[in-house]
Amino acid sequence: MEEERNPNTQYAVVSRHRLHYGRLFFEVIAFGVIALLLGTIVALDLPIAWRPILAICGGGALLMTAFIAYRLNRQEEAYAALLVRIEQNQAGWQASPAIGGVSSRHLMPIGLALAAIAIAILGLWLAF
Repeated sequence: MEEERNPNTQYAVVSRHRLHYGRLFFEVIAFGVIALLLGTIVALDLPIAWRPILAICGGGALLMTAFIAYRLNRQEEAYAALLVRIEQNQAGWQASPAIGGVSSRHLMPIGLALAAIAIAILGLWLAF
């Protein structure tokens, strides 16, 4: 005998997952930026010859942070779409506002990637 799926239970589970990925988006960015700032502080006390290598590594790490933030945002949007589908199939449920367009969540990974590329190029420029 199969049990019928309860939309309230499904909605709660999907909502928790969406909030989880939404929080991770900001936490990953904060961690990456703080790590880069701490690395910069440490690099100031190291010999000047090491700075280009550290800049290239810092740019690479920030680029990975941008990619991870992008993927987390895409996952959060997928859960948001699932929530909308659950809401549409339930009578009397208020629908969530539409998600889309340009937003800070879409621009932040792009900004991080551009900053990462600039830092890596600066490291290459310092090396030569």
